[in-house]
Amino acid sequence: MYKHLNVVFEGADECSTECPFCAGRSSLHFNDVKGLWICFKCGEKGTAKMLVELLEGNYVEPEIELAQLSNELRSIGKEFLDEDGSLPDSYLARFNSPHGPHDVWTDRGFDSATCKKWELGFDFLMNRLTIPYRDPFTGKLAGIIFRAIGATTGSRYKFPKDFPRSSSMHGSWLFSESSSDTAVIEEGSTDAMRVDQAGAWSLAQYGSSISTGQKRLLHRLGVKKVILFYDYDKAGLRATEKGIELAEEFLVERVIYDRDVYCWHEKVCGCRNGKFNRDVWLEHTSTRCLTPRPCECGRIHEPDPGSLDLSTIDQMLGRTAEV
Repeated sequence: MYKHLNVVFEGADECSTECPFCAGRSSLHFNDVKGLWICFKCGEKGTAKMLVELLEGNYVEPEIELAQLSNELRSIGKEFLDEDGSLPDSYLARFNSPHGPHDVWTDRGFDSATCKKWELGFDFLMNRLTIPYRDPFTGKLAGIIFRAIGATTGSRYKFPKDFPRSSSMHGSWLFSESSSDTAVIEEGSTDAMRVDQAGAWSLAQYGSSISTGQKRLLHRLGVKKVILFYDYDKAGLRATEKGIELAEEFLVERVIYDRDVYCWHEKVCGCRNGKFNRDVWLEHTSTRCLTPRPCECGRIHEPDPGSLDLSTIDQMLGRTAEV
């Protein structure tokens, strides 16, 4: 703008300039935010690119080598890493809002104290939730898990490269500071945080199957008894069956869902529409629901710990059966 136009008056994001086409003293207005201009005397108008073409000839985009751009992108964030590969706590500041927890977290039922305890944030650049995880024994910030908002065709969670999911459990760094020998185990990190909000020590296993590495971690944390609190759906029932194997090394109980209140697809509720109509089935099993919804049978379909209110979670933890 300063190269091609004689600025007469400069405002917040728009300038009045002399028009190079009709010599109007201040008739050309140039918006340097939108990159658009118009002369109210002669009527010429266009984009910044068009202005350059009119005054200089053909516009040439600035070039940058692809390899250079790739290296620049890969280097973003590396300068924050400590010598041991962990991140400083100050790294989390970029995901915090001065106005408190993001609405998506509070809409899910997490209060300010819970968001602060688990350091929950929001990636404003990529429009996704941030869930930090720490080393269970040093407490150092080991990385950030990102969770997509709304419907998605792929996985809702994006883990850092080389994240040792099979030997990690969400919340292990908090549990290691406790004197408890009993842990409630869930499938996902948001479920674990919700159960913790209800007042129970909880750990998430990052998936629907407990691994050998996670069993070792439970022993290192001093866990003697586990309570399985999985989603009430097909995957959760399979996870419960798999989790029963923990009985070889720990005391194991499982939460009992009240079948008069909850159901999971056709095998329990006998919902023929859910069985034969794909759209209805997708409606039942939608991952976009933040709260359980009523099924055709009148019961609540496929609940999970993250969708239950705190009093219900407390009641259900009092309804367990040894396996």
